[in-house]
Amino acid sequence: MTTANKLTLLRILCIPVMIIILYIDALKIDTGFLNMNVQQIIFASLFVFASFTDFLDGYIARKYQQITTFGKFLDPIADKVLVFTALLYLMTSMPSRVALWGVVIIMIREFLVTG
Repeated sequence: MTTANKLTLLRILCIPVMIIILYIDALKIDTGFLNMNVQQIIFASLFVFASFTDFLDGYIARKYQQITTFGKFLDPIADKVLVFTALLYLMTSMPSRVALWGVVIIMIREFLVTG
């Protein structure tokens, strides 16, 4: 398995951790930092980390000729699930700021553009 594919799998493994964090009410402690609680900071940090692995796996795959059929298949799926997880979190945790129709439009666009 290539390094790029391992990074894609790491991104996929971040997703269930992000979802589990959503159910830990003890993390809803206000921090006073950007009006975010601990849960939101951890979730956002994991999202940024996972997004960086998306950049990194593409860079490594191209630079070191590690492009594989497995990676071509799994990378866009990992991207979609990561973004959908973040959108659904935003929609449920901040319903007054993120509208359902906006999330639906973004999801439809993702499927239409990349299938």
